Amino acid sequence: KACASRSGGRCNCQPTYQASVWSARESTRIRKTFPTLGEARAWRSETQTGVRRGTLRAPAHTTVREAAEELVAGMKSGRVRTRSGDVYKPSAIRSYEAALRDERRIEMHLRSKQKQTVRVPAADFTCTLQTGETIWTEACHKYVVEEIPGMARRTGFVCEAQWVDGEWPFAENLWLARPSSTSTP
Repeated sequence: KACASRSGGRCNCQPTYQASVWSARESTRIRKTFPTLGEARAWRSETQTGVRRGTLRAPAHTTVREAAEELVAGMKSGRVRTRSGDVYKPSAIRSYEAALRDERRIEMHLRSKQKQTVRVPAADFTCTLQTGETIWTEACHKYVVEEIPGMARRTGFVCEAQWVDGEWPFAENLWLARPSSTSTP
């Protein structure tokens, strides 16, 4: 935001403090900005210690795809293991690969922390979950707004209206069943 003093008003700037540390290993400067001098000094001290000990590195310019490929390669080689220290099963690796191929797909799972029985009376449903077992609770796919009317048409609907949030990547869509060409009045 522009300072009010530029248009003749009183300065309304919030002062900030930038701290930096040189990382010889990466030949780069690590910088961060803070609202107070104390926070900047504390961060600089902690960061210098981390760089010196080798426990902190400058942020890498790694893409999500590169990180995902490295993760899967580590799973296959056995370098990356499960939380319990086991190697990943081939079926688990295939699941990760499938999910990572489609960057717009998101799945949500709940993991049972203990053996338990879950009952949903309204659905007349009961199941027993073992410790560590998961329930697939949600599948979400991120679409581009322009794709949605075509999807509606291909599945026998008409996209009657779209309400797109200008701030968040979110839209509500009203689909109506397309009248069948064989229906009678």
